[in-house]
Amino acid sequence: MRVVIVGGGAAGVCAAGFLRRPDLYSAASQIASSDIEVVLLEKGDAILRKLRATGNGRCNFTNVHVSAAHYTGNSADKTASTLSRFAFREAVDFFSLLGIPHTTLESGMTYPATLRADTVADRLMEWINDAGVSVRTGCSVETLTRQEKCFVLTLASGEKIMADVVLLATGGSYGIGKKEWSNGYTLAKNLGHRLTRLHPGIVPLAVQETARTAALSGIKLKAQITAQTTCITDDVLFSTYGLSGTGILRVSNRVLDALNDGHVTSSRREKSNNDRNTAELLLNLLPDRREEEWLAYLHGLAARFPTWPAKALFSGILPTKVVDQLLLECGMNEKSEASEENWTRVLHRASAWPFTIIGAHKNDHGQVTCGGVDTAQWNSRTMESLCCPGLYLIGEVLDIQGECGGYNLHWAWASARAAAEALEKSAR
Repeated sequence: MRVVIVGGGAAGVCAAGFLRRPDLYSAASQIASSDIEVVLLEKGDAILRKLRATGNGRCNFTNVHVSAAHYTGNSADKTASTLSRFAFREAVDFFSLLGIPHTTLESGMTYPATLRADTVADRLMEWINDAGVSVRTGCSVETLTRQEKCFVLTLASGEKIMADVVLLATGGSYGIGKKEWSNGYTLAKNLGHRLTRLHPGIVPLAVQETARTAALSGIKLKAQITAQTTCITDDVLFSTYGLSGTGILRVSNRVLDALNDGHVTSSRREKSNNDRNTAELLLNLLPDRREEEWLAYLHGLAARFPTWPAKALFSGILPTKVVDQLLLECGMNEKSEASEENWTRVLHRASAWPFTIIGAHKNDHGQVTCGGVDTAQWNSRTMESLCCPGLYLIGEVLDIQGECGGYNLHWAWASARAAAEALEKSAR
């Protein structure tokens, strides 16, 4: 069996290794490495380039909390069967077999013990080289056709490559400043696949209230974020254009999916000045206590310091610039008296501070692509296309995307292994 993998990212490289070394996931494997020839085609000048930049160069390669709940897409629930066969424990055990011990943060984010993405990339490269994978860089696949029982891949150079099986692992169109169109979408579409709407994911969000966020630019704090049907507590960073920080990146996929598909679920749905959908996102800047508990705290503080104005009472709870902005929006100033009425107004505002989301900050700077090949035309257990037998789709080229925190890399590994298992059974 000759397998050609298109795409030298995390999913493609991992699939190549699993196909040549099935013993790393199945001690009972009956296929020898010589039974499957694997050719890996990468259009760039090196494989695993994006992997080396992930996690700020530290490579958050999985997460303790991996489950289908952390994925979006037109059929994100289809990830469940794949993830159940390659959960967090299987992922860290696999990387341990490659000589990569891990360290896990309290958040569940898991990194190589060296905290260096190069460690993961280098070990994966050594693995596939040792396994005998034929890696070819600078090979852009221009066309992919099926002829009787085989596939023909035509490169930009004019060279034609024959394959019994093709794995599309081309990734998405967006990612860390990446502006190019993923040729995997074109190849899949030409073989009869539908594409869902594409937009960047895991990306800062632009808001209408830029005067507010610009005044707070550079301030980071922990907040409870409510957007669409999601409610999480994580870091929020204010900027001149809107909102960023880990928490915003985590909810961005769901918010932008809703905006792009026109299915906004919030207490407010509007049209912005350029006539596009907007959605409301609420920040609770005081998530550690209930409002009545904060009132009791302020009563006690005011009793000890009866001359302090409202601003002084709140300035030990929130950054001073945030307090100034809240007072302004409540019709108050730095000299406003410390009364329960004033406290309550500020607390109400701080506990449900509304922001109007108008889209992604930059359309070419998402960490992943939301949307892709429609999973209705794809077998979630084998990764094989339902409309083109012998074609397998893995990783980000599919309309499946994880939130920030290692979920997308985990999907790359899990989908790669599922495809390798299916192909091993086919060869057997």
